[in-house]
Amino acid sequence: MLLVVALGSLGFAGIATVVADRDQQHRAELTVGAPTVLSIDRTTRTQLLRATRAADPEGRYAMAAVPIPAVTAHLPASLAVDSTRLAAVAYWRAGYSPEPLPALAARLRPAAGPSLTITGATVHVDLTAADLAGKPATLTALVAPAGGVPRAQVDFGALSLGRHTYTAPSPACTAGCRLVSLQIGLPTHLGAPARLTLHTIQGQPFTAEWRMPSGASASAVGDGLSITLPPSPRREAGSLLPPDVPAALPLVSTGPLPPDGAYASFDGPAGATVVGHADVLPRLGARGSLVDLEVADRAATDSELTNLGEVWLARDAPASIAEALTAAGLSIVGRRTVADERAVLSRAGSALALRFFLLAGALSVLLGAAGLAVTTLTAPRDELAPLRIQGLPARVNRRVEWWSPASLVIVALPLGAVCAAVAWLLLGAAVPL
Repeated sequence: MLLVVALGSLGFAGIATVVADRDQQHRAELTVGAPTVLSIDRTTRTQLLRATRAADPEGRYAMAAVPIPAVTAHLPASLAVDSTRLAAVAYWRAGYSPEPLPALAARLRPAAGPSLTITGATVHVDLTAADLAGKPATLTALVAPAGGVPRAQVDFGALSLGRHTYTAPSPACTAGCRLVSLQIGLPTHLGAPARLTLHTIQGQPFTAEWRMPSGASASAVGDGLSITLPPSPRREAGSLLPPDVPAALPLVSTGPLPPDGAYASFDGPAGATVVGHADVLPRLGARGSLVDLEVADRAATDSELTNLGEVWLARDAPASIAEALTAAGLSIVGRRTVADERAVLSRAGSALALRFFLLAGALSVLLGAAGLAVTTLTAPRDELAPLRIQGLPARVNRRVEWWSPASLVIVALPLGAVCAAVAWLLLGAAVPL
């Protein structure tokens, strides 16, 4: 009985240790997201994408990523990734999602409309203000210069009733800029909506593919796009987005979106739609969503600068990839690996307790073996003397003396293993791994 209890305790501790080691590896992979993650100093999201793709043109080793913190309790954190490389770099176990990762990643990149490029030291916007509700309104444009430098704002000043061409300097666009958004500053009080007709910007006509803010309406007319914007204190209520921005950002999410269909984006809540489901997501766990970095960047109207940029590296990434990223213009300020996370988890209280548990199981076996040895060595040697008188050979006597305790060990080993397995089935779920 002593040996069965001792061996069962050691077996139970061994099973718990093996399972804990497996679970710690799983948790470390989930927490880090990839075998190695490099933290990048302040840069633009466009530069992060360009530099990562330049350092790894084949898309086999490196992926740009930007975590998006949770906005509220109802808008969990998101992760913006270069979805073209997600399957090659990130940890993604078979149980994470019912569908294969390549199929999910492809849905994060919908067909985009044409982007609107502005070139020149000045920008011209031709529009007609039919009704400004008796209040001043302003016009600004947000542009993304070529080369991945921070976005710039072009200020056209106040709008006037009637048709006018508004001109503003744009020195950042001499080599070309992508138009990010057109912002109309609206009255912040309740009142009549503003009605305008947008004709051209830098000679390019406005079309019905432009994205209107919530509550606004638009219709194509003969010489442009007629829009109606209700007054609002919210800045996004006057934000017009070009055709290359999707109407709703596609997400792979662990759950349904809030009733308003918003998700945590780079510049606050944004409209989205779930195109795929996953039970678990790298870095985010069981609550969050994935979005394509390039698509989310096009839909954002912030400065594009980020301190949260990361480059995820695959297991077989060459050592020279860090030098290639630096040569492409990125500054690496940190490095995190799965082994680092395993080291942190190994110092947790539950991990230390399991090690003590395993040591206690080993000690119990040693104590049981010591008890058996003491019993064997101190047992009377004359128990078989009457049989010796009747002709029992000495070799059989010696064999009986040693095989009697050995039989206890032989029987105790499988019984202890069975007891450990049964105990694990009954109690394993309660062990803090």
